[in-house]
Amino acid sequence: MKKLVLMALSLALFAAPASAQRVLNNFDTFATDANFTLFGTGLDTLAGGKAYMRLTDDPTDPFEGDAALKCEWQVHTTETWGGFLQIQFLVDDAENLLDISLAEYVSIMFNNHQPSSQPGKVTMRFKIHDAADGRGALMEDWYFETNAVYDNTVPGWQELLIPLREIENPVGTAPNNQGFSLPGWSGSTSGNQKLDLDKVQGFSIEWPSAVIDGEGTANGVVSWDALRLKGHRNPVIHLFETAASDTNIAFAGTGTSSIAIIDNTDDAFEGTAAQLDWFVQATESWGGYASITVNYDTLLPDMSGFTHISLMYNNLVKQNNPGEATLRIELHDFSDSPDNPEVWYSAIPGILDADAGWQQLLLPLQDLGVGTFPSAEGFSNPGWAGPPGNGKLDFDKIGAFIIEFSAVTQGSETNGTILFDNMELYGFRETDVTAPEAVQNLLVAPTEYVNVITWQDVPGEVGEKYDIYYSASPITDISTAEVVALGVLENNQVAEHRLVAPINDKQVSYYYAITATDKVGNVSEVTATQAAVTNTAKGIVTISITPPPNFAADGDLSEWSNITPFRMFPSEGAPIVTNTTVTDDEDLSVLAYLAVDQDYLYIAFDVTDDVTSPDVAVESWLNDGADLFIGLYNWHGAPHRGYDRGAAPDYHFRFNKGRAILDNLAGVTVLTADSADYFWGEKFINGYTIETRIRWTHIASFGNDAVFSPVEGYRIPLDFAINDADGAPREGIMTFSPYNEDRSWQTPSRWVFTWLGALDTPVGVAEGEPSVPFTYRLSQNYPNPFNPTTTIQYALAKPGQVTIALFNVLGQKVRTLVDEFKPAGEYAIKLDAKGLASGLYFYNIKSGEFAQTRKMIIMK
Repeated sequence: MKKLVLMALSLALFAAPASAQRVLNNFDTFATDANFTLFGTGLDTLAGGKAYMRLTDDPTDPFEGDAALKCEWQVHTTETWGGFLQIQFLVDDAENLLDISLAEYVSIMFNNHQPSSQPGKVTMRFKIHDAADGRGALMEDWYFETNAVYDNTVPGWQELLIPLREIENPVGTAPNNQGFSLPGWSGSTSGNQKLDLDKVQGFSIEWPSAVIDGEGTANGVVSWDALRLKGHRNPVIHLFETAASDTNIAFAGTGTSSIAIIDNTDDAFEGTAAQLDWFVQATESWGGYASITVNYDTLLPDMSGFTHISLMYNNLVKQNNPGEATLRIELHDFSDSPDNPEVWYSAIPGILDADAGWQQLLLPLQDLGVGTFPSAEGFSNPGWAGPPGNGKLDFDKIGAFIIEFSAVTQGSETNGTILFDNMELYGFRETDVTAPEAVQNLLVAPTEYVNVITWQDVPGEVGEKYDIYYSASPITDISTAEVVALGVLENNQVAEHRLVAPINDKQVSYYYAITATDKVGNVSEVTATQAAVTNTAKGIVTISITPPPNFAADGDLSEWSNITPFRMFPSEGAPIVTNTTVTDDEDLSVLAYLAVDQDYLYIAFDVTDDVTSPDVAVESWLNDGADLFIGLYNWHGAPHRGYDRGAAPDYHFRFNKGRAILDNLAGVTVLTADSADYFWGEKFINGYTIETRIRWTHIASFGNDAVFSPVEGYRIPLDFAINDADGAPREGIMTFSPYNEDRSWQTPSRWVFTWLGALDTPVGVAEGEPSVPFTYRLSQNYPNPFNPTTTIQYALAKPGQVTIALFNVLGQKVRTLVDEFKPAGEYAIKLDAKGLASGLYFYNIKSGEFAQTRKMIIMK
């Protein structure tokens, strides 16, 4: 297979003809020269698949350029939900992620030569692969869907405009044509669950189809061309379309300094650019300058809600006197006077010595204070021009800006040529810092084995979410409480707390609390119940702390007779997820056994399956087999959103006929069929048995994790999933967790929990109290030194905004790793150092008043 690399839009990478930087792919040489990945159902013709995708670079009638991408397609709906085709475009891991955050739309031209043979069955989806939380398997997949393409009968080229915005309540919502949602069908669901348009790894075009009767196929022919960005999401300061004739632009300078302004359409970034042929004669003891002031009749858009000013530039001709002149951008602040503004300076060294080619300059909208020398870190008022004013930069009172070329050596004469285009605001800065009101009417009603929690939504809020907690003690600090549910959407106003206890039913008494988080991340005060609610917790199966005696991985499970199994039977309500063809206990039912000692994890499955099909597909998950999801740590607090490593690692084991693998660690083989500690075999009548044991040290080695040491009373995150093939690639999945929904492979937040042994807390720790309360912590990355990836773990004692950034030895920030609001809890992030040079780096965390810095070494 081939992998298509998109023309990277990190805007600093290209020097190209007019408007080229707004083009993501021109489709001129896609089929022959570019790489791509094709996915789909029914593509394996040897297995009876009838799907195909024939791609050609068609020069006969492109929308623009030399060719268009012609797609002759056929979808084969081999699944119970239908089928699909998908072509995926990804930026290589060594390349910068794409930043499309300034655009309002993605535009793509299409010519539907031959409409779908099955009208109404095949829709078009456009997918954004969001890599804010990591590349590859860590990407979030955001979907747009329309039915206006493959059924279209209008001849000729047409434009599809795709809004670059989230739809309302996007998480878990099916896609539509109003924007993007995160339905969770593919990609990671453990990220920040927001559409990060500045951290895109690529895009996909899809042909998804509902089930088609008969042969299950639909086909057609469509051409694509001119995939580009369109519109301006943020307020525009200046587009430089007619700068040469703009009477609001005034020149100033020393001596015979000059700036000639030309409207350049040949080399523009978009439309027309302002070409500045500049010359500075430095006649003063401090040097000299040439500048243009761009005045406005009204104030510029309020900049308070943005982090930067974005300005596109192309240093067409380097300055003839290298290092002599510096580019300055200055803002006029009219907060104190309509006639005599404060002048706030930024200075960006090196730009006038840069190579030609369009690049993006991001000017931080930071107030660096009065009397501070200008720098690239923000804007300062050094006092050279204008009054000191109120001593602060008022971002809502800017009425003009200056582009200045400043020389430092008296007697020097320096010149060059630079192009400017598209000056606009960039990056969202939250200005709402008001927390929601405390939640009212928090009520708890006991029912059988369940406490039902209800509340009243906070009035006046839109898009808020609710977090519900419980504890055996009165709750004053939610960081030490357990979690019932996180992120409950407004208008739901109910959550269920399923009450469980180790082995036997037990009377339990719990206090409850709730907080509201508004759509920008502000958290309300805690609302807590004043009295405990008493109810009966249902006794559940736990993991045995006594291993089976005389263990042998031979398929004879008699040594497990004194260990209670976890039961999964359709007749008892075991959840059936995706491809739901599991009909009854004879079709599929399972007894799963788990035990531990200080050396091993012991596992066994007794599977009843009317048709045993262990090797009908190449992919391991499509064959008969059993999956175990388990966290090897004492879990309290918020669930892990992704698979963590280190001190609190999560694992996804899959047990197939030939081997046991760790699916979440790239499918690495743990044990093979010839191992004395692994058995997978068919039963005499119907079904199969699995029996194995795995050393803790062996498990830990694959993820460079801490070695687990079992303690009775540890609360262990857990789930099972059993695949049922029935003579063909997987037709059904039965799970243990009712929350699985075929998502446990993506996130431990879908798992349930049990305990080790008969205790619900280790000896010496109060019931319901976390064994290790959350504290602020930044751990040393591991491995260290590393190449190319490492993991950073951190913990938060309280909910709050978190930033983690990476710096080089010069103190320059080279990457932002985290910048979002997070609940109290433990977290881990993966750093991929591709693109970074070998050497010493520092990483720093800030949350509330907590700040800490550690060192890491990249060794290539």
